[in-house]
Amino acid sequence: MSSTAYAYNISEKERKTAQKSAEALESLHLDSSSKKNIEITIDETEIIIPRLAFPILQEILNRMATGQSISFDDPSPEMTTQEAADFLNVSRPYFIKLLEQNKLPFHKVGNRRKVMTADVVAFKEKIKLSREKGLAKLTALSQEIEGENY
Repeated sequence: MSSTAYAYNISEKERKTAQKSAEALESLHLDSSSKKNIEITIDETEIIIPRLAFPILQEILNRMATGQSISFDDPSPEMTTQEAADFLNVSRPYFIKLLEQNKLPFHKVGNRRKVMTADVVAFKEKIKLSREKGLAKLTALSQEIEGENY
């Protein structure tokens, strides 16, 4: 797996710009499963950013906003169950249960399960969206209850 790292000194103004851009992207509620692309016009040149780039762009902006370095890996198209579990920050047995429940497609190479990297990344985005929706519902319910108490 090859890796390219970018380290730089970022000014406070650039950090704030990156933070505003990250927040603007976040407010669009776009992810890799979205059908929408981002269209940006710079000096009369239209740039279209594909939907699959949203999580990457979001991560770059978030890292810039906090002054962190950025690295890009050339991932394998497939992951082992342990690599996928590590990526999702779950245990390997839990990840295998997800596979057995058909939450993610997989195939076997010999007696080992393999998953496509793109499927694992999409699943992580799906989980993130689900959590955000749940949090939004919980926040709305909390505000409703709070409003009734006044």
